[in-house]
Amino acid sequence: MGSTNFRFLKFERQHIKDAQSIFWKSFKYKVSEEFIYNKYNTSFLNTDSVSTIAYDQHTPVAFYGAIPQLFKNHETSFLMAHACDSYTIPTYQKKGLHYQLALKSYDLMHHQHIKMVYAFHSENTFHSTKKLQWKEHHHMIRFHIKTNRLPIAKGLLRLGLKKSISSKALAIFAPYIIEHYANPFSTSSLSHQNYDQLFFKYKESFNKHFLIEINHCVFYLKLNTMVNVGFFDFDTEQNLVIALEKLKELINRLGMNEILFQVDPSSKQYKVLSRIEKGLPSWLIGYLPFENNLDLDSFGFNFSDLDTF
Repeated sequence: MGSTNFRFLKFERQHIKDAQSIFWKSFKYKVSEEFIYNKYNTSFLNTDSVSTIAYDQHTPVAFYGAIPQLFKNHETSFLMAHACDSYTIPTYQKKGLHYQLALKSYDLMHHQHIKMVYAFHSENTFHSTKKLQWKEHHHMIRFHIKTNRLPIAKGLLRLGLKKSISSKALAIFAPYIIEHYANPFSTSSLSHQNYDQLFFKYKESFNKHFLIEINHCVFYLKLNTMVNVGFFDFDTEQNLVIALEKLKELINRLGMNEILFQVDPSSKQYKVLSRIEKGLPSWLIGYLPFENNLDLDSFGFNFSDLDTF
């Protein structure tokens, strides 16, 4: 399939500049070398790369990105892979490069005893997995909670003042910051990604986050034009309602007017949020198990499992 000149290689550190070139030529998507390195550096899990890159002779033309993640349940820990980036420069599309790169990545996953690859899909990305025999799970559900603030922060971000917003957020959130918190699914029977200090350190290496506790409720936040909640946990619904009002007050001071939640419909978080705000379908979770006995009905996912969170 495709030209005999194509080479399909395991993505390693020496290929970072080539990945940058593919991202830019595919979608005018600029990322730093440091961001790419940190995002794909999961050595804290004692794992090797499961991403792949394609060349036409010496020209980089396509990239398939996947990140190993440590999942656990009450009985055991095991590796999963989160498929997150798939780029082919326009002049090389429809040549089967995504398919070939995916197969090579799956082979790398097998060698590292990864049990399953999954992704948060848009309609377009799920279509690209059909030939690879991926299965459908359910959709994540998004909730948009508005405040009464004008979105001043959007203008500041356009002016390149992201660091200024982060500094202000650090001052505002300082009284509420905590160091770590377990995945809320850890108290359920569902398998889930392991959130420990190494996980939070990894996430912090390429995005700025704030883990805060308000009124016995915990929120893991990332800021851009709005406040994204990677996960949250609470003791009672009444305390959550009070905490949300306080969170809205804090983000008003940042010049933001919206809080975005993305939650698994199998979670207690969904049940409570759906009584507060109307939810809307978001990403479709797709997956390809490498063992016959794996089914996503026994898994729980959070927004913070997403590669870009």
